[in-house]
Amino acid sequence: GEKTAFGSAYWKHFCTSVWEVRGSTSEKGDTLSLGIFHKKINIGRLQKSQAFRLSWDSADTALKVTPSDIAKEPGLAEFAPLGQRIKERLSGGAFTAEELADELGLKQDDVGTIRSRLSELSGKHEVIRLPGGSPARWGLPVFSDNG
Repeated sequence: GEKTAFGSAYWKHFCTSVWEVRGSTSEKGDTLSLGIFHKKINIGRLQKSQAFRLSWDSADTALKVTPSDIAKEPGLAEFAPLGQRIKERLSGGAFTAEELADELGLKQDDVGTIRSRLSELSGKHEVIRLPGGSPARWGLPVFSDNG
């Protein structure tokens, strides 16, 4: 279930803004990926989820912090917003909604949700429906600097 700061939803309702932090370590243990998810806001909009990669060397005391893409981080990608996960997957090529469900590790029952999100992203010109073929294939638009 959903985790809360003090183990009870009672405390969450008093907060005006709630952020959740999740972490995932690399196999070698020298990298920590942190995902920061905005879960609640009383006034305004939820902020976009963010990720940071913290890396260090056992021989060095320096800590390196670099921004990362949540949808590309093993152990964090599953918590990224669905639209962000869809766009990340489409960066590797075109997919149908059914193929996206499979690629994202979702159930076939979730295909309707994926179609709805694809339609929403299409309205924002963030994804495009490719011409021809059934079922519909989706991809990312390519923008040209040549007017």
